[in-house]
Amino acid sequence: MRVITQVQRICIMLEKGILDYKLAQVKLNQISPERYNRWLVVLMIGLSCASFSRLAGGDWLVFMMTFIASSIGMIVRQEIGHRHFNPLLNFAVTAFVTTSISAQAVIYSIGNQLPLLWHRQYSC
Repeated sequence: MRVITQVQRICIMLEKGILDYKLAQVKLNQISPERYNRWLVVLMIGLSCASFSRLAGGDWLVFMMTFIASSIGMIVRQEIGHRHFNPLLNFAVTAFVTTSISAQAVIYSIGNQLPLLWHRQYSC
């Protein structure tokens, strides 16, 4: 998002006449993406997805399974992206891996039964 914000600021300054084209090109060439520590990203993605599972009514076992599935999914996404595969393939493989891991909680009845809770809560 930092790169997008910087490009937008340069475009606005060009529109307002604050920058000329040569100076804008120099500023565009100076933009570099900020890289975060990959393990910090894995941790934050895992925690955010697991937090959503708690907000949706899951118990702590569901929280842990969601954390594990989303963290491993993020690692897979980073590895495939690092190898410059097709983004559509990256999306599909990551979704498959994450869903396969999280489905184990349903198969082995780990955590509360969310479909049953949903059915009781929203049935007429």
